[in-house]
Amino acid sequence: CSVEACLGDEGVDGILVIYTPLSEFSPNRLAERLTSICEKTSKPILASWMGKEDTQAIDILRRGGVPVMRTPEQAVKIFIYMYGYYRNRELLYETPKSLSADKITPQDQLSQRNYLKAMMKTVTREGREVLTETESKNFLETYGIPTVPTYVAKTPDKTAELAGEIGFPVVLKVNSLDIPQKSNSGLVATGLRSEEEVRGAFRKIIKRAEIEHPRAEIRGITVQSMIENINCELFLGSKKDSRFGSVVLFGRKGIGKSPYQNISVGFPPLNRTHAQRLIERTEVLRLLEGNVDRSSERLRSLQEYLSRLSQLIIDHSEIKRLNADLAVTEKGFFVIDSSILLDEDSVSEEGEPHKHLIIRPYPLKYIKKDQLNDGRRITIRPIKPEDEPLIFELFDSLSKETWRRRFFGPLRETTHEDMIRFAHVDYGREIAFVGELHEDGERKIVGMGRLIKERETSGEVAVVVGDRWQGLGLGTKLLEYLIQFAKEEQLKQIWATMQRSNDRMIHLCRKFGFQIEEMNPKSMKMVLTLKP
Repeated sequence: CSVEACLGDEGVDGILVIYTPLSEFSPNRLAERLTSICEKTSKPILASWMGKEDTQAIDILRRGGVPVMRTPEQAVKIFIYMYGYYRNRELLYETPKSLSADKITPQDQLSQRNYLKAMMKTVTREGREVLTETESKNFLETYGIPTVPTYVAKTPDKTAELAGEIGFPVVLKVNSLDIPQKSNSGLVATGLRSEEEVRGAFRKIIKRAEIEHPRAEIRGITVQSMIENINCELFLGSKKDSRFGSVVLFGRKGIGKSPYQNISVGFPPLNRTHAQRLIERTEVLRLLEGNVDRSSERLRSLQEYLSRLSQLIIDHSEIKRLNADLAVTEKGFFVIDSSILLDEDSVSEEGEPHKHLIIRPYPLKYIKKDQLNDGRRITIRPIKPEDEPLIFELFDSLSKETWRRRFFGPLRETTHEDMIRFAHVDYGREIAFVGELHEDGERKIVGMGRLIKERETSGEVAVVVGDRWQGLGLGTKLLEYLIQFAKEEQLKQIWATMQRSNDRMIHLCRKFGFQIEEMNPKSMKMVLTLKP
């Protein structure tokens, strides 16, 4: 049968059968044959059964688990949907590479966050909800997104002096929070190449602003270097949605009545893979690939900036809307204009830090330095998808006995699908802590502890330490971190299931107060009741 031959091909992931009535074929026999094939394969089989008189054959197919559509168009559309779902799921669980944004220490991030939060509180005390352009660019620069430095001057001479220091040509813009679309109002002067031109442009912009916007508060003029030879302009942004929370926006900047084009939307947190998918959903990828020599370098940079923007949004629920125009040049990317609108209620609120996000981000607060019994320093932190290669190495190092005690079965080869369960964590439902050492100049994950919430008030824990690093106190530290996490999540009870021969784990659990609740000839369940 041709269907069976196709299904036997590794390059075929599914079959669509389109049948039209023919006098020499029995539709019922064909339907019975397809259902028997369907029972023997895990690959999907769809059918488009044309002809009104074949209701019996359609019933045979549906009872046999073969979806049936009346038209080929319907069948093809569903087939495409199935492929799209499979492909999106595959991309979602692709192992991302580390970004340089991941290398910022939690202490540095906390310092950045506190500095910017203090700035926002100062802004709201002034009765403002909009940051100035210099304040907005300061925000982006703090998170490593390159901007064109912008300075403020209130006199023609000071503006000319700043322009000379920056270097010609320069751009002047009216500095007023009451005039959002400055370029559309003719309140921007570009390509100024001398101090005299700067002074003249200053007077012209101020005069026009006072005439056309008599009620606007004019805070002088902003002056910045003019970026020349721009290949294209991109758009980075964020918006706080009432249903989906804060989202990342990305696309190509347009002109006229359509200021933004090909916008794609993503949910923080973004790693490299997520940032790549965000870019691929626009025509920007094609624009970057126009310069073959530098396309991969540009793409990596753009992934970095999207990841950093994502972290900025995660850290600051106070941001209601963020817009940044990103110029693409041969020298790199530069934000040439930006604005940030604050959510005044969020600035004054103190409470759950990530309630503005639909996905719980990587929990930085749990990254800590500790010490093993032999004096070596170790980092204990939550797991992340980028750890997949290191988890593979840990599992490969486990002895048959250690594997059996942790996974209750014989040692076997692990796959990427196995790693999805371990490394891709929904931090709202579970946590996994890893112990990371540096040995011979390389990073190694030497142990892992996991807690999975079974119900809102309880969860199951498990710990494994590589054979080479057992007896150094790492198992104790991992279980201690899991217990602390469970308390912070307000769980009332946690438990661990282990083999009765696993003396080390039994001893470890008893040290923390676990009690035996269930026991059978091969295994036991030990439970710890948590006090608030």
